[in-house]
Amino acid sequence: MVHSLFSLSQIRLTAAEILAVAVTEYVKNSYKISGGEFPWGFYYDFIFINPFSKEMLPLIEERMYQIAAKNFTIQLHEMLPKNSAEYLRCHGHFYGAHFAEISPTPLVQIFQMEGFVDKVQGQPLPTSKALKAFALLGTSQRPDLIFRKNRKKVVRIYGTAFRDKKEFRAFAGKKNVFFETNHLALGQKLGFFTLQFVRSLDYYEQVLVTWRGEGEQILYNLKTLWRRLHLKEGFELLQTTGKDISKAHQDFYHRFHFADQPFCVAEMRPPFSTDGLLDPIRGFFDAKYTHKDYVHIFCLEKHLVKKITSSLQFLERILSIFQLDGKCIIPPINKIEAEVKLGKKVKVQWMLQNSYGCFWKGPCLTIKRWDEEGIYLLHWNALFSLEQMVAFILEDMKKDLSQKKEFLSTIATLDE
Repeated sequence: MVHSLFSLSQIRLTAAEILAVAVTEYVKNSYKISGGEFPWGFYYDFIFINPFSKEMLPLIEERMYQIAAKNFTIQLHEMLPKNSAEYLRCHGHFYGAHFAEISPTPLVQIFQMEGFVDKVQGQPLPTSKALKAFALLGTSQRPDLIFRKNRKKVVRIYGTAFRDKKEFRAFAGKKNVFFETNHLALGQKLGFFTLQFVRSLDYYEQVLVTWRGEGEQILYNLKTLWRRLHLKEGFELLQTTGKDISKAHQDFYHRFHFADQPFCVAEMRPPFSTDGLLDPIRGFFDAKYTHKDYVHIFCLEKHLVKKITSSLQFLERILSIFQLDGKCIIPPINKIEAEVKLGKKVKVQWMLQNSYGCFWKGPCLTIKRWDEEGIYLLHWNALFSLEQMVAFILEDMKKDLSQKKEFLSTIATLDE
């Protein structure tokens, strides 16, 4: 079937938009805010002037199928933020216009299907008819939105969508497992942290995470493990100041290096900002302000192959210690060496897959020639962030809840 060629991301983004069309047609005095995809489905947030009942969901779902069957052409436009805001405002989408106006990107993507337009992120399906298998699953109350000093309640309608009915049936048989695997929900359930969902000044929904009790101990144990692993590898551990950690390490090298031996330093840096607000869907997988590790190795050409080899082995071992599923194409060492000597920068990146099938950036190693005196620089991040490491472990469907908790409680001794 042609529709099987499309990605789940395309399918779910389109389902969210068709949901918005159906709701605004079916429910009077409803206002769109924004929508998108979950790791397992799609959603759209609305403001309803009149009370909204979830008993309406079957009717809205039926209307969605009717809209999809009409085989409307879907277009994706790119506009300047100001132009896109004016375009959305002309179509009565005032919240979408606001989000477009404050967009940090130089171009804004506009979804158009007949007379319906919306601001989106991602690639939708080319036609509505390619949306075949979906269902609405429920509603949830989101943080209130205060607009012009008026407090408005926000309701989220969510569902799931797949390429075909076979995939949908497979999900239906284990949907509770998917719902209960989200790392933010699980972490709060286990008492590792508390969540406070808020609406930022720009109207975006965000979540504030406060680590506590066992959760704070887990972060401490992760850092303890990180320290022990790097000390065993012969690194000198640093704690520098300033945002430019690479420059701080390079300055330290200039002051204290030994000319003929590799110079290896490592640092675990706490969040440099007090703004700990997260996206409530991506959580720690997309968090900016987390505990991150930085490693720099300065070496001569005669030590280059040895240090590349040991670095790759170390990062592979990290995946093994934490039982993570990672994908990485590692070029032959001699090829890496040859390219670096020619002045090229070589990057080796592991991609880690969570239980929803989404890939996120994991450990990363970059190698380059650093100066004209024949010094080479290797830089890596082994744990990418302590919080993201916890998120991967919490979303591991190969372990039940008690196994995850036991694994996290033994973090500090995993390499012993």
